[in-house]
Amino acid sequence: RRATSTPVIPPSRSTYLMAVTMFNRIVVLANNEEGAELREMTFKEMGIDRSLSQVIVTDMAPLDYVHIPDDALKRIDTLLAERKDKNASAIIPTCASLAILLEERGIQNIDGLRVVNPLRISIRIAEAICGS
Repeated sequence: RRATSTPVIPPSRSTYLMAVTMFNRIVVLANNEEGAELREMTFKEMGIDRSLSQVIVTDMAPLDYVHIPDDALKRIDTLLAERKDKNASAIIPTCASLAILLEERGIQNIDGLRVVNPLRISIRIAEAICGS
């Protein structure tokens, strides 16, 4: 972002901000523990950590969503069914491969949680900025 004078829309941060304005509790999906820690830290830095219900680690590689999508979706269903906070109302996938899979399959809800897709949010924000 520092190397350009063109506005860069960070998909995750813009999605988090949009999501907390619409939903009271949010579940975030991360591929690994490092990603989970980063998401928790980001929510805290942004001052919106009260809206973070839980970060769920899928322990899946980005290419798993491409090569074994049905297995990946079953794993996510299982993890969400076991989640601690049943009061959450939205879920944010933080992996672009997973976000694309959900978009391609037309999945808008998982285990009662509304999917807030970072790719879709970023496109909408960019369109608004550009006047499209």
